[in-house]
Amino acid sequence: MSGPEYLDLLRRIWPEVIVALGALAVLFAGGGGWGGVPTATRRRANATLGTVVLLTAAGFVARVPSSGGWGDGMVVTEPGLGWVKLAILLLAAACLWLGDDRRGGGEDRHGAEFTALLLLTTTGLLLVAGSAHLLLIFLGLELASLPLYALAGFDRGRRESADAALRYFLVGSVAAAVMLYGISLLHGVAGTLDLRLLPSRLTGAGAGPVAGVGMVCVLAGLGFKVAAAPFHFWVADVYAGAPRAVSALVASGSKVAGFLVLARILQVGLAGQEGSAAWGRFAPGWLPVLAVLATASVAVGNLTALVQTRFRRLLAWSAVAHSGYALVALVSRGADARPAVIYYAVTYAVSLVGLFALARILERDRGGDAVAGWAGLSRRSPWIAAALAVQMLSLAGVPPAAGFMGKFLAFSAALQGPGGTGNLWLVLVALGFSCVGIFYYLRVLHAAFGDAPDGSPGPLPVERADAVVVAVSSVLVVALGLWLEPLLAVLRPVAPF
Repeated sequence: MSGPEYLDLLRRIWPEVIVALGALAVLFAGGGGWGGVPTATRRRANATLGTVVLLTAAGFVARVPSSGGWGDGMVVTEPGLGWVKLAILLLAAACLWLGDDRRGGGEDRHGAEFTALLLLTTTGLLLVAGSAHLLLIFLGLELASLPLYALAGFDRGRRESADAALRYFLVGSVAAAVMLYGISLLHGVAGTLDLRLLPSRLTGAGAGPVAGVGMVCVLAGLGFKVAAAPFHFWVADVYAGAPRAVSALVASGSKVAGFLVLARILQVGLAGQEGSAAWGRFAPGWLPVLAVLATASVAVGNLTALVQTRFRRLLAWSAVAHSGYALVALVSRGADARPAVIYYAVTYAVSLVGLFALARILERDRGGDAVAGWAGLSRRSPWIAAALAVQMLSLAGVPPAAGFMGKFLAFSAALQGPGGTGNLWLVLVALGFSCVGIFYYLRVLHAAFGDAPDGSPGPLPVERADAVVVAVSSVLVVALGLWLEPLLAVLRPVAPF
């Protein structure tokens, strides 16, 4: 390969290179030793170094060419993709400040390693977002996942953290093996892993049973990444047991990259293999598989969340349901599906980062994350209660918050695509379970705005980093709902190359 080709590649992956080199730099700086430095100072220093790396990479996003590619789809750039990468970088930067603050936790003893692993995960997510080649997509997903497995169990002093890491690793390993097997089957049939060439090759090969099995295996692997039922069994343990920064990154940046690559594989690589999920017109393909995943996700997620008494577990099961809502948009396979899914993933991620910051405030004050711990919040800290209300109502789908607009776009896309009103059954199922979801969101607000328990202490102690994350997240949730069109105009070009 010639020098100019390498330079062209470098121009297209500036953000990934900076984050990867930044991870090594943070590790080197931490290896110099923080002996004698107070724990809080050490934690802030590591978070600051990581944030500088991520913001530097974000500044280089604008220098990436807006179109073209390199290496048979290994690396691609397109209008609007830079905004998705920017969202991933900023979400990762926010997550860095949500670290656990228990004395002696893993982030205290090995803070540099923690930050470096989180940066490597971000590198993997960026690679996934900017590739149209199944092999590099798989490698990017594994680069993002392997550090997360270690990060989930980083707090070795807590059994919950070890359990979360073990389950996450075991389920993730099986999902990766299944996905890789599916990729090998598709390559065997089509002779290529370039998503842009797959449709014509699969059509020419007749897309027989082998290609069908490969397609289902790839969907199963991606279903794990986006926490869709029945590939969701790791979610509650990771959300509740992993360090907060890790749970927040899994719930935010990982979801954005996961749904982007899912939309890309389905609508670009598997175009022509859709089948039909329309009522009375079912036909084999990935659409009926996606409809089953969406239905199972909204049902399992909402019904299980109803009985949760811990805040982080409630968010985990809610995440399964929201994956189902996003999948409803993809069932349309129309032009509106891509921007709807990406908008939904980004706005949901913003809400989750804010909610994990609120969970940190609650856990520091109460020593746990029981939903009942929010009792009397409006009297103790009115602005924290207001932020909680904004986030909960957004997830419930109450206008004008971004959550309402996300569901509206997803359901509208399902009805306006090629399936048309035949997809109405799926939209009605999603709407019905969305009404179920309102109950458990309002249960949290009922506790927060209800009567304060006798002997309730004074205002909640809030650290500056938590206050900033909560405030910015709450403002963005409202702003992204009110100013919808400018964001959609940016996202519409993303995915079809």
